[in-house]
Amino acid sequence: MIDHKNISKKQQHTVMDFYFVLADMTAKNGYSMLSISEIVSHSGYNRATFYKYFKNKQDLANSFVEYISHEFYQECLHPFNEKEQINFNRMKPQEFTIFHHIMKHSHFYRLLIVNDTVPKLQSSIIETIITILQNELLFANFQDSSPIFNSNAFYKAYGFYGLIHEWIKSDFQISPNLIMKDLLTIFTTDNSKANIQSSFSSS
Repeated sequence: MIDHKNISKKQQHTVMDFYFVLADMTAKNGYSMLSISEIVSHSGYNRATFYKYFKNKQDLANSFVEYISHEFYQECLHPFNEKEQINFNRMKPQEFTIFHHIMKHSHFYRLLIVNDTVPKLQSSIIETIITILQNELLFANFQDSSPIFNSNAFYKAYGFYGLIHEWIKSDFQISPNLIMKDLLTIFTTDNSKANIQSSFSSS
């Protein structure tokens, strides 16, 4: 996988160019029919450059999914930096940037509603949300859930993903702040307080 922190800005630019081509062509024609030749042709680079960064199309797809999931994770947790506990009833929608992030990078996130999309993209975003809810935002009511099947975490996670999915399908007809109000409703349905894992809040 590409370690974006340990490559030059020029290399990051090249990798992002391949991500853009993957996203654009998948949105237009589907992932299954996409070939490396088409990716290279539309990227403006040659095959040697492609293989410098990726072993094959699947490797490019995996790298893309890892990148999007990481960015999504970081953006979700952005409002909770340096906090030990949050009360969602007291938080304002504008404090959250995740929906602004999704809209800004809509060329990537629109792939979530494509039928023949990049493999594992949808499941990775869902798993990322679940990870956040189970490991970073420790809702007080989660302790009453089964350790095997955390119904509260899954309820909130799939509600969150559902909002994202339907918002993209609507072509972002609702503002980021308004859609965030809907998410806050999901988070405060049964318990509005969550503790922030010390390992995250102190990082």
